[in-house]
Amino acid sequence: MATYTVNEVSKMLKIPRDTLRYYDRIGLLQPKRRDNKYRSYSQEEIMDLKYISVLKYGGFALSEIQQILNNKQDDKNAATSIKCTIELLNKKEVETQKAIKVYQYILRLIELSVHTLEHEKKENPEVVNTLVSSIYDEINKEED
Repeated sequence: MATYTVNEVSKMLKIPRDTLRYYDRIGLLQPKRRDNKYRSYSQEEIMDLKYISVLKYGGFALSEIQQILNNKQDDKNAATSIKCTIELLNKKEVETQKAIKVYQYILRLIELSVHTLEHEKKENPEVVNTLVSSIYDEINKEED
């Protein structure tokens, strides 16, 4: 089974070496050590790093990512761990849906601004202000 050094993983996944070492130090991802004490990443750990990167991009905190990754290993508290992770993922799903909606509004604002500037050579403050107000209200809307 192929394994990789910190340098190889850093280049392969475009993750700084210091970040990989930090993940090890905080217990997020702890690769095995070779006889020379260097970290040695397996294919499974490479996938975990990709998963971590995706979740970070999605706005998950490292503590939340740790909770998700713990489900792979935590057998003795599996039911509690899984329940907590489901609650976390449900919360993140709602947050992500809201973010998508807001980004769709922002995209519409950008498209409208470009269209207006191309055709009228100036912004239309009324339309822009209406859209900005809608976006602001959506961002600050209380969840039910």
